[in-house]
Amino acid sequence: MTRHNDKQPSFAWDRLESRVLLAAAQSDDFHASAINSTRWTFVNPIGDGTVTANGTHALISVPGGKSHDVWTGANNAARLMQAVSDENFELEVKFESRPDQQYEMQGLLAEASPGNYLRFDFLGDGAGLQVFAASVTNGVASARISRPIDSASALYMRVTRQGNQWTTSYSYNGSDWDVAGTFAHALPVSKVGVFAGNAHGAGSPAFTASVDYFFNTASPILLEDGQPPVDSTAPRIQNVQRNNASNQVQVTWQTDDVATGVVEYGLTEQYELGSVAQPAAGKNHTVTLNLDALKNYHFRIRATNASNLQTTSGDHMVRSGAPVQSKPVIDVWHGPNQSFGGLGQPQRWVNIIGRVRGAAGISSLTYSLNGSAPVSINPGANSTRLENNGDFNIELPADALLTGANTVVITARDSAQQVTTQAVTVNFARGNVWPRNYTTNWSGATNIGDVAQVVDGLWSLSGDGVRTVEMGYDRLIAIGDVEWQDYEVTVPFTMHATQSAGIYGPPGIGILTRWSGHYGPPGGAVTNDNWWPIGGLGWFHGDRLEIVGNAAAPIAAEGQSRSVQFGTRYIMKMRVESVPGENSTYSLKMWQDGTPEPTAWTLTGSGVDGELTHGSILLLAHHTDATFGRATITQVMDAPAVISNVQSHPRATQSQLTWQTNEPATAVVDYGKTGAYELGSVQQPTRGTSHAVTLL
Repeated sequence: MTRHNDKQPSFAWDRLESRVLLAAAQSDDFHASAINSTRWTFVNPIGDGTVTANGTHALISVPGGKSHDVWTGANNAARLMQAVSDENFELEVKFESRPDQQYEMQGLLAEASPGNYLRFDFLGDGAGLQVFAASVTNGVASARISRPIDSASALYMRVTRQGNQWTTSYSYNGSDWDVAGTFAHALPVSKVGVFAGNAHGAGSPAFTASVDYFFNTASPILLEDGQPPVDSTAPRIQNVQRNNASNQVQVTWQTDDVATGVVEYGLTEQYELGSVAQPAAGKNHTVTLNLDALKNYHFRIRATNASNLQTTSGDHMVRSGAPVQSKPVIDVWHGPNQSFGGLGQPQRWVNIIGRVRGAAGISSLTYSLNGSAPVSINPGANSTRLENNGDFNIELPADALLTGANTVVITARDSAQQVTTQAVTVNFARGNVWPRNYTTNWSGATNIGDVAQVVDGLWSLSGDGVRTVEMGYDRLIAIGDVEWQDYEVTVPFTMHATQSAGIYGPPGIGILTRWSGHYGPPGGAVTNDNWWPIGGLGWFHGDRLEIVGNAAAPIAAEGQSRSVQFGTRYIMKMRVESVPGENSTYSLKMWQDGTPEPTAWTLTGSGVDGELTHGSILLLAHHTDATFGRATITQVMDAPAVISNVQSHPRATQSQLTWQTNEPATAVVDYGKTGAYELGSVQQPTRGTSHAVTLL
C-alpha cells in the first residue's frame, strides 16, 4: 500500500472546529477487519452487491450478467457513502484494482439526491482505460470528461470542488498528478463515497473494486495502514526530448520517481552500439550520445528507482547532426540522388527536404534548378511544415522538370559570408501511371522513393514499414496517382510516442484522400502550407476517430473516446466513393491487429462543397512518432458512365460528334464504314461531362 502525501493537514483551530461541526468528509484507510458502519453506509440498489474488509482494503463487488451502471435512469452501482456538509473539498482515493474489461468501472461519487449527482471514475472501454466523469441531473446523464490513460498496478484519483468548479486528476504513484479535466456544475453536495459498477446487461462482467484508502486531503491518515510510505511502483518515463544540433546528441527525460537511467542505442532496434549510463539519481535526466554525423539512430531508456524497480521505454529515433565547423552544413535528408515518377505522379510537386545549420548562423539559402536563376528559400522553424530551425522543403513543380536527370544546387551562406553548396540529382520519369490496385512493399525497397513519395518530414524504412524519425506537424508520404477517384485504403500503423501539438489540435494519425499537392505561389520563398482543397481526411485525432472534409470542415466524429496503446499495432481502413449529383461519401474504421475487423464502418459522412473529385492518398502522422505498415489500395469500381444526347453535325469532309455523360469521363470514338469500325478512333482525353470530337 503506497502512500506519497504531498499535502499536510491544517491546524487552524477555527477551521478544524468548523469542519467537525459541519461534518467534512472523513478519511479512511480501511485498516480494520470490518467496514466502519458509523462512518459508511453501504448502498446496494439491486441487492446482489457485497462489501468486505480484509484488514487493509475495502472490497466492493458486483456480479456479472446484470448492469450496475451509473447513468441515465438510476444509480445501480454498489457503493460506500458518507454524509458530508456542502462545502469545498478535495478527495483522494487509491484503487489497487484495474477495470481491464469493457464496462467495468470504479470511482468517486458526489451526491445531492438520488437523481442528482456526479461520477468520477476509471472506466474500461474494451481497448484500454479511461478517466471518465459525468453529471446526472434529474436522472439524465451527460458525459463531462473522457480521457484515455495508461493502465497501472495502482490507480489514484483526486476530485477537487471549488464552488461550482469540479476538477478530476489521476496519478500512477500518488505524488505526480495529471489533470484529466475541469467543468462547471452546480450541486449542493450531501454525500460522497466510492463505488464499483459494470454495464452491458447480460454481458456485464463481474468486477471487484479494491479500495486502499479514501482521503479528505485536508485531513489524511499520515501512517496509512499503520506503516510509513513504501515505494512499490516502478518509475514512469516521460517527456523524452533530444537535441540533435550536432553529432553529440543530448537526450533528456523525466521520471515521476527518483531514479537512475541508462540509454541504449544503435542503428537498429537491437541497440547494438552500446549504452550510456546516467548514474546520478533524480527526476530530471540527461545523457550525451556520440554518434556518426547525419545518420538515423534508435534508442531506448531504462530507469531504476531505489527499490530496484525498473521501467524500459519504447523505441525512439533521432537523427544526428554534423560536427560543429565553421562553414554551413546542408543535410539533404533523403539523399543526394533521388528519383520521382517511376510509378506515377501522386502530386504536382517534387519535394527536396532537409536541414541547414551553421555555427555563424545562416544569412541566405537558395536553390537553382538546371542552372536557372537562384530562388530564395526561407528555412524553418514555422508553425506548420518546417518543424525545427534550419528545416527546408524545396517544392519543384513537376511540370518544370526535365524527363531524366535534373540538377538542383542548394547554396547556404552564413553571416561570415562562408558558402556551402550541395548538388542533388533529381531523376524524373514522366508519363507513368500508378497501378490502380497497389500495395507498398517497404521491405523490398532500397529507398522510400521506390514505392512512395515523401512530401514532408524525415522518414526511415523500418522492417516492412516506414517510420517518422522526427515528429512534427503533418509528416506526409504520398501514394498513388492524381487521377485516382474512388478507392479503399487499408494500412496498419503503430504509434510509438506523441508530442504537444500546435495548429490543428492534438496529435493524430490517418489517411488523407484525393490529394494533389499543397497550394501557394510556386517558386516562392515560403513553403506552401495550404493543404486544401482535398477530398477527405480520416484519422485518429486526440482520443477518437473523425473525418475531416474539404477546407478542414468536420464531416463525422465518434461521440465517445477510445485509447491507442503505444507499441501496439492497429489497422485503419478508409473508403471514398463518388455519388452522382452529390458530394462524395467517406467511410472510416479502425481496429487492433489480431482482432476481427468490424463489419460496419465506424464513421460515414458526405463530403464538402468544393472537394476534389480525384487524387492520390497521403499517410499522415501529425505530431506523432509512428510506423506505417504495408498500405493496400483497392479501386472501388462504380457503374460505367451513362452516355446520352448523342448528336451528329455533318459537314462536307468532316463531322462533329457531341454527347454528354452523367459523370466526368474521358472518351474514345471508334468509326468506320461498317460495324467493324475499320477507319480507326479519335480520343477525347479531357475528363468532363460534355464531349465533342471531329471525324475527318
